[in-house]
Amino acid sequence: MFIFKYSRCFLYYEGKMTCKGICIRHKAQKPVGSGRYVSGQKRCQICEIFIKWDGLWCPCCGYRLRTKPRNLKYKAKLRARRVKEIEPILVAAPVA
Repeated sequence: MFIFKYSRCFLYYEGKMTCKGICIRHKAQKPVGSGRYVSGQKRCQICEIFIKWDGLWCPCCGYRLRTKPRNLKYKAKLRARRVKEIEPILVAAPVA
């Protein structure tokens, strides 16, 4: 037997791995001038939303959050930005 409930604007099946509407509290705004993953945002595939959350698992549905883009072009962009951020740290660090 399926039990469906309505919560705000979500219709969800009461069980595991479904959006319960909790993620709305953690919804992240799109950053200006940089990418979502670079700014620390994560995406939940079940809730279909970018959230600002420190954990690896969605607080709403318990699904694993995506921390990297799936598209090869955007993966390369993210990798290049992270290298740019790390280079000054490596140059400034003294070698023993």
